[in-house]
Amino acid sequence: MAPATVTAPATHKQPSRKGKKAWRKNVDISAVQTGLEEVRDEIVKHGGVVAEKDADQLFATDLTGDAEIAKKQTFRKPSKADEIIGQRSAVPGLDGRKRKVDESAIAPRESKRHKSGDYVSHRELLRLKSVADNAAGGVGVEESAAHDPWAPVTVVKDPRFTYLDDVLPARAPKTLSQAPISLAADGKTLPNVRKPEAGKSYNPLVTDWSALLEREGAAAVVAEKSRLIAETAAAEKEACALAEAEK
Repeated sequence: MAPATVTAPATHKQPSRKGKKAWRKNVDISAVQTGLEEVRDEIVKHGGVVAEKDADQLFATDLTGDAEIAKKQTFRKPSKADEIIGQRSAVPGLDGRKRKVDESAIAPRESKRHKSGDYVSHRELLRLKSVADNAAGGVGVEESAAHDPWAPVTVVKDPRFTYLDDVLPARAPKTLSQAPISLAADGKTLPNVRKPEAGKSYNPLVTDWSALLEREGAAAVVAEKSRLIAETAAAEKEACALAEAEK
């Protein structure tokens, strides 16, 4: 009897788990993306695709030369800020402000009523009505207000409260027309706010400052003389007292 051979178990071939659309994930579109990026850069830098522009828009014939070239021979590396600012896009920016829609730029709707020529829009109908009303009645004049808020108020008394006395209007007190009573010791009427000296101003006149200086100096001299007289009198009094004590 021949010996039995041991073999690996049979394996059935499994189909791919990828669906029918899985091939799209492996498509190489790098060339298309590179082309789109180049087109976007051309639109930003030149305002459109270079291949679609005419030669007159891309090239210019210089017959005179530029006088500034000689001045720019010395190369100077621009700063990073100037380099960033210089990279301006040729595409105009978006305007964020709201603007009124120009109805003339909007193409009218071509319906059957428009084509017949008998159709009138609602706005045009309102305009024609307003013109007709003004033509029939003339120009409208605004009437003045019937109520005057500053006119004297006429009080209408309620017949149900005839037994009540009339409310008297508010009257000013008698002391309002009299002069105020001064609280000073001498009873002299003082001004509400003392008028400051003109010479004490931040930037006074020379005459005012000189007059104030002379006046204050004279007052200081008088005060010093009074102090010296009082000091002399006190010294004499003390000397007399000592002389009396020695006797």
